[in-house]
Amino acid sequence: MSQHKPADLLARQHLTGANPLEHALNAERALTLGKLGREVEAALLTWQSVSEVREPERRAAALQACADAVWHYFIQREVQGLMSHEPVIEFYRIPREVLARVGASSTPSRAEATGRVPPPHK
Repeated sequence: MSQHKPADLLARQHLTGANPLEHALNAERALTLGKLGREVEAALLTWQSVSEVREPERRAAALQACADAVWHYFIQREVQGLMSHEPVIEFYRIPREVLARVGASSTPSRAEATGRVPPPHK
């Protein structure tokens, strides 16, 4: 029987996923990613249903909601170390119009709202 130092055992547990805390964290990460993926699917369906509607406000709101859902999904993927979004874009068939709005805010920033926007750089 070989003797292992406690540090070796802890390192091995971390690498193998035997650490109960790491296992619980991975489960939470997976649940969150799944939840956000379902939100992307729902937002895309909503966007598709109103994309042909001639009501600009309703269309804009659905587009922004869809872009926000995709953005949240991308952020969660990045937190988990998944940096390439191309497979997700292909899988969900995310339209370019939505991708162009990812990360953009539909509400003015505090500086814009208070009129304290710095002048453009020359």
